[in-house]
Amino acid sequence: MKSFIISLAVVISIFLLTIFNSIYINEAIDELTVSASKLTPTESSINQLISQWDKVGFAIRLSSSHKETHRIDEALEVLLAKVKSDTVAGFYEERALLIEYLHQIKEDESVSFESII
Repeated sequence: MKSFIISLAVVISIFLLTIFNSIYINEAIDELTVSASKLTPTESSINQLISQWDKVGFAIRLSSSHKETHRIDEALEVLLAKVKSDTVAGFYEERALLIEYLHQIKEDESVSFESII
């Protein structure tokens, strides 16, 4: 009986942690998406988003794939390089890619019946 209760507690804990993680990731990604959609071709704007990403990036990296989080790092660096070199061409396309990468992480980390199967 003790092992059943312990097993049940572990399963419930995993379930609750999964839901908490999904909620946290969704809220963090929503905030990042709003900030990314407001990006302007200025260094301060991009540095602010990089700072915001650094605050939540560790938690997102724990549950998301390295490939997806690395894409966000790359997109931020490309945006910063474009601004530093005064090359605005392609800035808005790269910003759109960044937003898409954020949406992909949100979709992958959402708890749904489809993600269980």
